[in-house]
Amino acid sequence: MSHWFFPLFLLAFFCGSFPLQKPIRQRAAQQALLKAREWLQQGELEKAFAAYDQALQQNPLLADAWYGRGVVRVLQADDEAALADFTHAIKLQPRQSKAFLARGMIYLEQQEFVRAFKDFNRAVRWNPYNARAYHYRGVARLRQHDLKGVIADNTRAIQIDLTFAEAWHDRGAAHYLQDRFPEALVDFNEAIKLRPAYASAYLNRGLVYLRLGRQEDAEKDFAACLKYDPSLVKRIATLKQTKRSHAPLKRWRHGLRTVFLTHFATK
Repeated sequence: MSHWFFPLFLLAFFCGSFPLQKPIRQRAAQQALLKAREWLQQGELEKAFAAYDQALQQNPLLADAWYGRGVVRVLQADDEAALADFTHAIKLQPRQSKAFLARGMIYLEQQEFVRAFKDFNRAVRWNPYNARAYHYRGVARLRQHDLKGVIADNTRAIQIDLTFAEAWHDRGAAHYLQDRFPEALVDFNEAIKLRPAYASAYLNRGLVYLRLGRQEDAEKDFAACLKYDPSLVKRIATLKQTKRSHAPLKRWRHGLRTVFLTHFATK
């Protein structure tokens, strides 16, 4: 047997095995991704993070793994690292609506309203049926004092999802700020119907009743508001004096991680 046989055999073996490694690693990455999603849905953040890491080790081009790890990082209150992960997911899949939406929400939390607005625009562009993208773009519009835009975006969100209580609420707030009290009342009624423990909606509907001269109904709503959120007692006293609407952004900002856990961790 020629002394060249074994070197040539080994060369052929390794050259032939390399193309096989790629699909094996891709399958391993997909399996790790599925496991990470299971852990995330169960609230096992450390295990989910480790599984997403494993998926990225097997396939660093897996955009969904970057996105999923970003969601975990938001839930771990590591917003800057989450921004980096969402940005990486977007670079890999420039039309990934959910990554633009998630990144935009962090920008909104950080009061980077221009950046948030741009990301929500992209989220809507790549998925025109994403009700939450319209809704949170409406929140960004509110900070830019674009009340007509707030109404338009939340109207679109409601058209997509009639059960979207936050969209009814925020459209009602925009109507209220324009002194359109009958329209505001309709929207707050629907928000409360969809979510009977919606403290902010009771607060704002109570303000509508005040402006309509319905004092007794207003006091009932303020009492309901405090039942579900006692921390708003000082807020109610101030708003009763100024008759201003309870800002939707304040309602949402403190619940960023709750929103991610409820609506992003299951995707």
